[in-house]
Amino acid sequence: MTPVGAIPREITRMQRPAIVSAIVGVAVMLVGLIFSREQFFRSYLTVWLFLLGISLGALAIVMLGHL
Repeated sequence: MTPVGAIPREITRMQRPAIVSAIVGVAVMLVGLIFSREQFFRSYLTVWLFLLGISLGALAIVMLGHL
């Protein structure tokens, strides 16, 4: 039995690749921001709306399941 508040081994194993990919993603975003500011904000808004749509769609499915 694991102690209360302990992080499971699976999460700690996935933590390093997630942090590395987040750093790489932020670096690519900053490069895009430097080279083409207008295109960066268009792309950022498009991706933000896409991910918002996925999360709201999943929320709607969960809410239907709770009905």
